[in-house]
Amino acid sequence: MHSKGMHVHIVSYSFPPDNVPAAHRPYQLARYCADQNVPYTVHTLRGSIRNLASNEVPASQRRAGSKSSAGRSLRLAGVAVRAVAGVVQVDKGLPWALRALPTLVAAARADKRAGVRPVIWSTAPLVSNLGLAWAASVLTGAELHVDLRDAVDGINSRPMPWLTRRVLTRARTVTTVTPGVARMIDRRTSINANLVYNGISEDAHKARVSGRVEATGWIDVTYAGALYGGDRPYRPAIELLRRASKLLPNDMKGVRLRIATREALDDLLAEPSGDRFCIEHCGELSKKKALDLAARSHVNLLLLGSGEIHRCGIPLKTYDLLGVGRPVLYFGPGDADALGFMRTFSPDLYHAVDSERDTSALAGKVSDWLYQSAQAESSSVSEPSASSQSRLIMEIVEGRA
Repeated sequence: MHSKGMHVHIVSYSFPPDNVPAAHRPYQLARYCADQNVPYTVHTLRGSIRNLASNEVPASQRRAGSKSSAGRSLRLAGVAVRAVAGVVQVDKGLPWALRALPTLVAAARADKRAGVRPVIWSTAPLVSNLGLAWAASVLTGAELHVDLRDAVDGINSRPMPWLTRRVLTRARTVTTVTPGVARMIDRRTSINANLVYNGISEDAHKARVSGRVEATGWIDVTYAGALYGGDRPYRPAIELLRRASKLLPNDMKGVRLRIATREALDDLLAEPSGDRFCIEHCGELSKKKALDLAARSHVNLLLLGSGEIHRCGIPLKTYDLLGVGRPVLYFGPGDADALGFMRTFSPDLYHAVDSERDTSALAGKVSDWLYQSAQAESSSVSEPSASSQSRLIMEIVEGRA
């Protein structure tokens, strides 16, 4: 058993059933604590969760107010404010953090009275997560451990915001999810940040289909998630697929690009498809259905923007796509952390196209790769897993790593 005499307080505005990237890390850590019989409480927007199996919040700890009034409050607080040369940080989670602080402080003090070591663990990018955890640590003397999942705004700001500085000064350990963010922290602070990937989830492995994907004559290429915004290079990627489809052998009908997103694709669907290329709009899918679709696709498409936040980030879908084991067509910067991760852990499962270079001569090469991938068997990547990375976080917290 790990962590004897420890109670882990996980502070996160987002948590399942929220289907957002910010909910992944705290959920996986809570899941690991539950599996290892480590006492834990998740302090989230919905209240305090102590039973991951039921994910139920005691009635006395559920957040008060209607959805509409809470939504209005969060929208009012949702605009990030920089005042006095960037010293003040406010985000959408501030009303929740103020409500949750007394509960977290009371829980940490109760641990101490019971002779239990309270450990407060919190994750960025929401400043309110870190602020709530820091304030509770100051008021109770509980250990503070922070996970800077996305540190661009706080760490890279000049001057560094007051709260960010205080959090980093007080934190006993700091973890982060990509080499790029670790380098960013190293540039601005004297902290030795521990690199801990998000990891491949069990859900992705469960979705994997053994053998080859059913042959229909079409090469099914799937993209799931937001398409617009974030300077994703979707148009050049689609144009490259369109040109590659024309070069496929005659035993293939062409390329069918399936896009699963809540966004309307009126502009793309209105464009002429051609005989050997078409786009299907699958709408918004649940996480499970998105994984099932990816597992039954010949190829999955990963798009990455060129901004710093994208270069030093590894989207969660990267882990999911490696977990389901189908070939990945990467279209993004050649120096991004996501591509470096795939080079290290899945060198035979992807084909990379550098979006910042001329792609006009790549259609033939991409066409050949698509044809081969359509006939390839699924080959799942198992590590780094979400479970092994959560174990690493706990080993860092305990001082064993």
